[in-house]
Amino acid sequence: MYGNSYINVEGHAEIPAGVDKIGQRAFMGIKQLKSVSIPNSVSAISWYAFSGCVSLTSITIPDTVKKIGKRCFECCDALTKAVLPEGIKEISDETFFRCSSLQEVVIPDTVTSIGKGAFSQCSSLRKIVLPKNLKTIGEDAFHGCPLQEVSLPEGLERIGAHSFRYCSSLEALTIPESVKSIGLGAFDNCHKLKTLTLPKKMEELGNAAFCCCWALERIDVPEGITSIGPDVFFACEAAHVHLPSTLKEFCPDGNEWKTLSISPDNKVLTIEYNCLIDRNKRELLYVFPEATKLPENLKSIRLKDDSFPSFFDVEELIIPEGITHISSLPFHSMEKLKKLVLPKTMQSIGKGFLESYPFPAISVPPALLLSENFGPWQTVCRVDLIGVTSANENLKIRIKNKFPINRWTERILSVYVNGQLVYPSESLLNTKVQAMEREKQSRELEHVEKERREREKKAEDKMLESMCESIIGSAGFKYIYFSSSEYTYFRTNPNIEVVVFNVLEIKLELQVETAQEDLEFLLDVATSFRKAMAEYADSTPAGSIRINYRGNWDRGMRSVSGQPIPGVSFHFRVTEETAKKAFQALLNLEDAYDQLSQKYGNKVERLGFHEWLFYYV
Repeated sequence: MYGNSYINVEGHAEIPAGVDKIGQRAFMGIKQLKSVSIPNSVSAISWYAFSGCVSLTSITIPDTVKKIGKRCFECCDALTKAVLPEGIKEISDETFFRCSSLQEVVIPDTVTSIGKGAFSQCSSLRKIVLPKNLKTIGEDAFHGCPLQEVSLPEGLERIGAHSFRYCSSLEALTIPESVKSIGLGAFDNCHKLKTLTLPKKMEELGNAAFCCCWALERIDVPEGITSIGPDVFFACEAAHVHLPSTLKEFCPDGNEWKTLSISPDNKVLTIEYNCLIDRNKRELLYVFPEATKLPENLKSIRLKDDSFPSFFDVEELIIPEGITHISSLPFHSMEKLKKLVLPKTMQSIGKGFLESYPFPAISVPPALLLSENFGPWQTVCRVDLIGVTSANENLKIRIKNKFPINRWTERILSVYVNGQLVYPSESLLNTKVQAMEREKQSRELEHVEKERREREKKAEDKMLESMCESIIGSAGFKYIYFSSSEYTYFRTNPNIEVVVFNVLEIKLELQVETAQEDLEFLLDVATSFRKAMAEYADSTPAGSIRINYRGNWDRGMRSVSGQPIPGVSFHFRVTEETAKKAFQALLNLEDAYDQLSQKYGNKVERLGFHEWLFYYV
């Protein structure tokens, strides 16, 4: 069916009885549609049926309708109220997406699911009553809605990803005991949310679920939750978070809260010396501001860079023995650090550990040197092995295989035991160091030479631009000067483009040696062309001349066309009074080009023309 045929002059559509379905895109984008009456014979409204009907203010949907397709009413900017029919079981994806004036929605209790983005960005929707049989709220369902309050029904099982994201007016929320899953970022950026009650039998808490809930005061993670990923409580700066006994995996990276407590019955996580640790792995996970020392018998440190305690900001940092792995250290913030001492027990480091390491030398045990993330691309150039008195042949071979030296190696890693060089050999090290020094000197000379050439280019550009103004600009012509530094794929030398008329530009590549002669030649060309066209251009209104226009530009107007300059076609719009002048202008241009060719010879062929310009004079 075609919607236009049902709309009267007042913008009302009366769909006749007997129609059983409103098809896809039936009224899509019809701006004059203001209201619709749907007969009881209709049982379904298809996809996009009223999408983009920006003037639609009201619609009556009979209870015979059992299905409403996705994006059915999206971007209906004037729609203020929607009453959904009894019997409908689901609200499809993005049904009311971006209905900016929608203030009230009546949803029947027969609805069990609200689809993805169903009410997303409905910026006037402040209150909604959800049906008592609702089981699922889809992703982004109420994203960006200024809800003041939300009453979630008992029986709801799943809250999808970003469902209430940016509901910035939401202040209080009680999640029913039936909910088992809260998806990724479900309440992300609910800035005013203060109170929250989570169900006791919840099974899944998605990453960033309460990210940037600045006003949230307390979060009690229910018993049964076994894992919490990063950013779940990011920027919950006012909240006290309590972790359950069942929690086994917790990633504090990205999480920020005011205080933290853990159930005393938790067998994995505990707090020692104001530090959160995995008691089984003896892994340090988080350091509270009140901490003054590290827990004893640690084996691993897994902290984000900015979560290290202030007592780490020292001149000499000694990592305790027993530590086998460190993910990272915030070297960029350790302004006093002059020496790092790693334990003999260290076996591996995080991927980014050495990226900001401030020293050219480091002391490590052999296992750490050979670990995966200790790479030859790092800034370290000297390694002192600790925990060994000598390097056997097997160790030397393993080091050689990991840090091979070839002519492409930019940095060379030297390894020492008790002050004695064990890799590479003394002669190879000296040869490589000398080669690197020669290469460094060569690069420095190249840099000096490059700077000299750039200075010369700038001086040449300044002189050429001054000459352009003196010769071309002073003669009353507009021009654009492109320096040698303004590189494009078709320009490597300085260029000048002179505007003869808005419709015609001529360009020439400049060289310092012949610039004076070339600019005087260019001035002669520009003056000749302007003189040739002046009489016609002065006697006609704006919009009379075009170049290389290949369409029906004159729309029935008389025109004269010609190609007086090779490769450049002119089109003159004419009246009875200007026809003779137009023909004469074409002849004048042709004569001017011939005279210039005779005067300057092949030099005229160096001229470039903007043949693609469609501007008017």
